[in-house]
Amino acid sequence: MKVPRKNKLSSSIVYTKPTKEQKEYFKQKSVVENTHLSTNSWLKKFVNYRETVGLTDIRENITNLKDLEE
Repeated sequence: MKVPRKNKLSSSIVYTKPTKEQKEYFKQKSVVENTHLSTNSWLKKFVNYRETVGLTDIRENITNLKDLEE
Protein backbone atom coordinates (compact mmCIF):
# COMPACT_ATOMS: atom_id res chain seq x y z
CA MET A 1 0.00 0.00 0.00
CA LYS A 2 1.39 3.37 -0.94
CA VAL A 3 1.76 5.77 1.96
CA PRO A 4 3.31 9.12 1.17
CA ARG A 5 6.01 9.98 3.66
CA LYS A 6 8.72 12.50 3.25
CA ASN A 7 12.15 11.34 4.18
CA LYS A 8 14.54 14.01 5.39
CA LEU A 9 17.18 12.75 2.97
CA SER A 10 14.90 12.52 -0.06
CA SER A 11 11.31 13.14 -1.10
CA SER A 12 10.65 9.56 -2.25
CA ILE A 13 7.49 7.63 -1.42
CA VAL A 14 7.74 4.78 1.08
CA TYR A 15 5.63 1.66 0.57
CA THR A 16 4.34 -0.19 3.60
CA LYS A 17 2.81 -3.63 4.00
CA PRO A 18 -1.00 -3.51 4.30
CA THR A 19 -2.60 -4.64 7.55
CA LYS A 20 -4.95 -7.63 7.76
CA GLU A 21 -7.90 -5.24 8.01
CA GLN A 22 -6.84 -3.43 4.85
CA LYS A 23 -6.40 -6.71 2.98
CA GLU A 24 -9.83 -7.93 4.07
CA TYR A 25 -11.41 -4.58 3.15
CA PHE A 26 -10.05 -4.67 -0.40
CA LYS A 27 -10.89 -8.36 -0.76
CA GLN A 28 -14.53 -7.66 0.12
CA LYS A 29 -14.56 -4.51 -2.01
CA SER A 30 -13.62 -6.53 -5.08
CA VAL A 31 -16.66 -8.82 -4.77
CA VAL A 32 -19.54 -7.69 -6.96
CA GLU A 33 -22.92 -8.07 -5.23
CA ASN A 34 -24.78 -8.59 -8.52
CA THR A 35 -22.67 -11.68 -9.21
CA HIS A 36 -24.07 -13.32 -6.08
CA LEU A 37 -27.60 -12.25 -6.96
CA SER A 38 -27.30 -13.60 -10.50
CA THR A 39 -25.81 -16.88 -9.30
CA ASN A 40 -28.57 -17.35 -6.73
CA SER A 41 -31.23 -16.60 -9.34
CA TRP A 42 -29.69 -19.07 -11.80
CA LEU A 43 -29.42 -21.79 -9.15
CA LYS A 44 -33.08 -21.38 -8.12
CA LYS A 45 -34.16 -21.74 -11.76
CA PHE A 46 -31.87 -24.74 -12.19
CA VAL A 47 -33.27 -26.50 -9.12
CA ASN A 48 -36.82 -25.70 -10.29
CA TYR A 49 -36.03 -27.18 -13.72
CA ARG A 50 -34.56 -30.36 -12.17
CA GLU A 51 -37.68 -30.80 -10.02
CA THR A 52 -39.93 -30.22 -13.05
CA VAL A 53 -38.25 -32.94 -15.12
CA GLY A 54 -38.09 -35.35 -12.19
CA LEU A 55 -34.45 -35.08 -11.18
CA THR A 56 -34.89 -34.54 -7.46
CA ASP A 57 -31.46 -35.66 -6.26
CA ILE A 58 -29.31 -32.62 -5.57
CA ARG A 59 -25.70 -32.73 -6.74
CA GLU A 60 -23.70 -30.44 -4.47
CA ASN A 61 -20.31 -30.83 -6.10
CA ILE A 62 -20.58 -30.83 -9.87
CA THR A 63 -17.04 -30.79 -11.19
CA ASN A 64 -17.62 -31.46 -14.86
CA LEU A 65 -20.33 -31.71 -17.51
CA LYS A 66 -20.50 -35.51 -17.27
CA ASP A 67 -21.63 -35.27 -13.62
CA LEU A 68 -24.34 -32.80 -14.61
CA GLU A 69 -25.64 -35.04 -17.42
CA GLU A 70 -26.08 -38.06 -15.11
